Amino acid sequence: MKINRRRLRRTIRRVMKESMKELYGDIQNEILHIGQEQGGELVVQDVIDYLQNYANDPLGDPRANYVSSMSYEEVLQIMFDMVDGGMLTGGYEDFFDVHPDYM
Repeated sequence: MKINRRRLRRTIRRVMKESMKELYGDIQNEILHIGQEQGGELVVQDVIDYLQNYANDPLGDPRANYVSSMSYEEVLQIMFDMVDGGMLTGGYEDFFDVHPDYM
């Protein structure tokens, strides 16, 4: 079966988009986990410190380099998205709480 460039590009874009959604969900799960371990309270720097350990992934997951190098602003944006989604509360001066439903 032949595949033209246009169809190949669309397929690649779709796969990448799905992969990024999965990664975004994994990061959100990790943030919730960090907050749960800390009694429901966390700050952005706690998340950044935790995610930097992804660079030491023994399996060599290529997503690990991206996650471990996320900037403060990227992590903060994810956490504000989680506030909008009802998973976290707060966000004042980058202090967040895990919503009681997720504890």
